[in-house]
Amino acid sequence: MQKKIRYCLLACLLLPSAAFAEVTMLVHGYLTNGITWDRSGIVFTMEAHGWHDGGPLMADYQASPVVQDGNTLYVVELPFNAPLMVQSDILQEQLQKAQLRHPDEKFTLVGHSAGGVIARMTLVRYGAQQVTHLITIAAPHLGTPRALDGLKITRSHGPFNIVKRIAGGDAYDAATHSRVLFADLLPARPGTELFRLNNQPHPDISYTSVIRADRDSIVPPASQDMNLVPALEGKSAIYLTPGSHYLKSFDGRVVLSLLDQD
Repeated sequence: MQKKIRYCLLACLLLPSAAFAEVTMLVHGYLTNGITWDRSGIVFTMEAHGWHDGGPLMADYQASPVVQDGNTLYVVELPFNAPLMVQSDILQEQLQKAQLRHPDEKFTLVGHSAGGVIARMTLVRYGAQQVTHLITIAAPHLGTPRALDGLKITRSHGPFNIVKRIAGGDAYDAATHSRVLFADLLPARPGTELFRLNNQPHPDISYTSVIRADRDSIVPPASQDMNLVPALEGKSAIYLTPGSHYLKSFDGRVVLSLLDQD
């Protein structure tokens, strides 16, 4: 028996490193796009630690698997003001394309803000597939009062709408096109989208909540904790970070640390 164990260990050591490669997909939040992961320095940090940028997930990349050593990251592009389910469908399409490229590798989804909720919804609706870990950063899992503010501000007020458009400019226009998303992100209560999502069975994978412990004026810290999602009670690791709601360069180091623990 001891010989068999030694032989097994030797065989494992001789496996090519590509067999242990991983894929990480970065999912942006509201009012941002994929470039936010670059501008924050997170992509640079991951590349500096050996991660390869997989480039855009285009249809013609589906034909054959990627043959390379090391880990790969992808930055997802979503229509940030679309309803959660629409963005979830698009994320699933991109996830499928990446899985076709990496059929034997495990995946981690990293979602910032609303992107964390979209990533979680995708796993609930479509299953884990090759995903073994969900990491969310400052995500409104229990909703955010800012969504209610957005609905109030963009509510029709007849002739006063023109005044709001002039005063608010592009930001007000973006908000008016986000009303369905705001409704999806209302604080979780019976009848809301988040209440429905939070009470559905979730895949049996690893969950990590990266929580802004202070100065987050967009999402309350408690809402960022997946342990308070009824279906995930006690199942999420917690990583407390300082600073405001938005992505920072140190988030790259946090993500790398969490990936190293897998």
